[in-house]
Amino acid sequence: MVSVTMRVNNFSQPFGGFVPADLFEIRGYVDHNDIMDIPSAAKSVQGLAVDYMSRFMLTKDKEAAFDISIKGAKIIDKTYENNNETRIIESMLKNVKGLDDVSIFNACRIVCYDVAMRMGVSYFRPIEEFLPSKELINNIRIMVNRCLTFFSKVGGVILSGFTFEGGYTKLVSSGDGDYLTKDTLIDLKVTNKSLSTKWSLQVLVYYLLGLHSIHREFDRIEKLCIFNPLKNMSYTVKLSEIDNKSKYYVSNQVIGYKMKEKKPDYSNWREIDGEDVSVFSRFIRDNSVRTSFDVNVYKDGIYDITTDDYWSYAKKINNNNNKLRPVFKTTKSVKFIKHNGFIMFVSESYKGVLNILSGGSLKKCTHSLEYYYDNIEKYAKTVLALFSEYWKVLFEISKQISSLSPSEEYLRKNAYSKYLESYEKMLKRLNSGTRKPLGFDEWYKLFGHRSSPEGTVHGSIVDIDETNHIYLNPYDGKIVPYSAVSMYDKNVYRNVVSLISKERPELLSSFQSRKNDKDDSLSLVPNTVSNMIFNPNDDISTETIKVYEKDMYDVSKKLLMLQSIYTDKLVKAWFDDILEKHSDGITIDRLLEVIDVYEQE
Repeated sequence: MVSVTMRVNNFSQPFGGFVPADLFEIRGYVDHNDIMDIPSAAKSVQGLAVDYMSRFMLTKDKEAAFDISIKGAKIIDKTYENNNETRIIESMLKNVKGLDDVSIFNACRIVCYDVAMRMGVSYFRPIEEFLPSKELINNIRIMVNRCLTFFSKVGGVILSGFTFEGGYTKLVSSGDGDYLTKDTLIDLKVTNKSLSTKWSLQVLVYYLLGLHSIHREFDRIEKLCIFNPLKNMSYTVKLSEIDNKSKYYVSNQVIGYKMKEKKPDYSNWREIDGEDVSVFSRFIRDNSVRTSFDVNVYKDGIYDITTDDYWSYAKKINNNNNKLRPVFKTTKSVKFIKHNGFIMFVSESYKGVLNILSGGSLKKCTHSLEYYYDNIEKYAKTVLALFSEYWKVLFEISKQISSLSPSEEYLRKNAYSKYLESYEKMLKRLNSGTRKPLGFDEWYKLFGHRSSPEGTVHGSIVDIDETNHIYLNPYDGKIVPYSAVSMYDKNVYRNVVSLISKERPELLSSFQSRKNDKDDSLSLVPNTVSNMIFNPNDDISTETIKVYEKDMYDVSKKLLMLQSIYTDKLVKAWFDDILEKHSDGITIDRLLEVIDVYEQE
């Protein structure tokens, strides 16, 4: 269901945490080497490279050390039906031999493939564009040496980069540990941050998963440790110092193990009996909670509502049923503001600090609740005056894309035939030839939607599917159909029909029937769109233009912060300049600059 990191980040711990910071022995180490500042964008590469290079230097097994990166390259190749990235990563692995500049340079590029495995192929950035700096390479060398020195001091590593087969539950179903010595579980953190309760809970969860996994090495573990080579500091706690009640509670409530003792005997925290259905059911219930909260019932004013009320509304308007409910640990109450149809939600902490709520994210308020109430209508109408026509076209594009449907002939020849093949294989495996597969009509009712286009709008982009999109340029109103290899590698088509013909041929007949209807609804918005989706004059072209910039994503991200004003009359971000420039008139260029400054702050 969720990873260790997701479970830990969304679980509300008691004050001080299950493993309080004062239990840890903190030690600093000195090597007289300075870590240089690097751009934020390179810090994730730095952390992964330190971890994987340390594993390689310890084990001399490159394939195991860079396993996730290799899998990422293979996923990319599988998606695009070639072997390009696998060949590239294999050639780079050959050049990883030690802690010389060439080895570290290649390691930095190799770990860029991790994102395809962890987040998806569309997030992958071509490695040719990433040039590791001298500062980054030197930082990694220093920190890997710090890791090797530390591991030698604690007795040497006997296991690294391991998963917890046999220990996972339906609730916590993934997660991987870093290092084991003969008596210590070590988690690596490469960051400027200090020890947190999330770190200590994470390493305790890893231990408990390991204890019930196939790895019997965990039976001898006596200590949990977090080592941060960037700060050159270690944080170590003896398992005997951690309260048995905490171990019992984390095993049951966090991971989902069913404890053998019906009446809690905390000394028996190691004893489990499968999985606790009630814990999993409660997790599902908490993340699907629905209250009767309805913004339409409220008159103008400022109201106190619950976090459940707020999250019920947020899930309803965003259809984000798969997103975990935030902890809202610091939120004492949620303030609901409504004025002339426009609404806003503000979190008030126990210390009285106000933050605008945007999903589960918080943006600090710079004004009082009364100020927002008095100005929300003027603020929202200023945004709408600038972008209403733009959003009208964008959602019309979405509507028309969503109206397309795959041809029955295509589905029968492809998706349905694959279903029949897999069904036949299943019958052979089960030695049962009596059951009949679904007929096409039944199959289509259940699975046909998987071949339909999405039509999701986010910012300036309409998704056809995960790879194919339509960008509506807010500056000149041009429609830009493109297929994204990654954020930094896009094939832009001459028109939408050309994209459909090449990338989604099963939708072509549906598209052409709409095209022949001469639907010109988009052209009803003057001075906004320079070409229509279903333009009868468009011819199919196989030519594409390579675009490597990601400017469209930057613009789209900014407009996404304002989109809810149009769709739901909901303000999720407040930019003072919108009101300050209201009398003079604020331009698109100026507004995007304002958002850019706001994001940097």
